[in-house]
Amino acid sequence: MFFKRRASERSEFAKELRTEILQYGEIPEDSGTFKGSMHRNWMSLKATFSSNNEAVILEEAIRGEEASLEEYNDLIKERNLPPSIDSLLVKHKQAIVSAINTEKVHEELVS
Repeated sequence: MFFKRRASERSEFAKELRTEILQYGEIPEDSGTFKGSMHRNWMSLKATFSSNNEAVILEEAIRGEEASLEEYNDLIKERNLPPSIDSLLVKHKQAIVSAINTEKVHEELVS
């Protein structure tokens, strides 16, 4: 359930950003680097699930979230984005940090 909520949340992030970019009259691009990174993270997590080791699964989930956090940090540092998009990025970043903290607590509980 936890991972379904995270996936749904990340999908909503993408929709929000896409909608906002369209409102500025731009066509959102599917970033190859970002999309590839997300795909690699998902495939790695999927492979980890097959191990059926809860601690390993949580560790991999944290690694994936931290990679997403780095992407958001890079985007926020650009400082050339419209305020509404910048605000969305900060909101998403806070949600990712919260997810990382939750996953770390779960990781400690199963360790």
